Amino acid sequence: MTVKDVEILGKSFKIHAFDNYEGHPSWYTYEDEKDLRELFWKNCDLRGGTFLDCGAAFGAWSLSALALGAQRIMAWSPQWLPGEEAEAEVFVASLKLNGDWGYRSTVYRSALYDKPGYLNLGDGRYLSFKDVGDDFSPVKRPKESPGTRTAPWMPSEGTDYLWSLVQPLDSWRQIMGDVRWIKFDVEGAELEVIRGSREVLKEYSPTVIVEHHNYMKRSLEQDTITLMGELGYTCINLISKSNGDLSHGIYRKVK
Repeated sequence: MTVKDVEILGKSFKIHAFDNYEGHPSWYTYEDEKDLRELFWKNCDLRGGTFLDCGAAFGAWSLSALALGAQRIMAWSPQWLPGEEAEAEVFVASLKLNGDWGYRSTVYRSALYDKPGYLNLGDGRYLSFKDVGDDFSPVKRPKESPGTRTAPWMPSEGTDYLWSLVQPLDSWRQIMGDVRWIKFDVEGAELEVIRGSREVLKEYSPTVIVEHHNYMKRSLEQDTITLMGELGYTCINLISKSNGDLSHGIYRKVK
């Protein structure tokens, strides 16, 4: 890995990144959505609050939030690319490059859902604890697994992501502190993860950023807007990209 300098809204910080091919997501994610982070946070005061990064990957949103003054980060980063370190490990290495950021951050290697159990991060299959036998291994990655499909973001045919432990975000509600912002980027599981966050949204009324993976389900954006409306939120800004295959919405509580 190499060390790179990155910047957001005039604040600079360092990251660890792979340089084994051009455009590696360990550093490209810091450039890819930089305009969105700057747009969403340009007139916001992150100082002193907690930022929840649900689907953190290599930590681009989390480290940017810390650079802009967030006091604490809680992040969930379960994914990894075959043959490389887990994204969470690179994320943590980047935190350690920047003073006390590592002490102010908690990075979980698990994922989020609306109920506890295991989730296959490649094809979205869910298993409850009752569904699995004694020989079940959540870190097993078989080359061939009947009934599975290769996720579109995976680099090679026939590989399978690990099964990740999942819990609702509400499970951590008592230890979060002053939650100001939440980002959901959960690869098509937006509705399930938001349903598992009802108590957090009710108690803290944070501003919420959602990446809608519309290419996985064309109604996902509207379904998310409807669900957030039921929870007392309105979408105040919506930005589409890739011909609508992806979009980002910013949601605020209706007063």
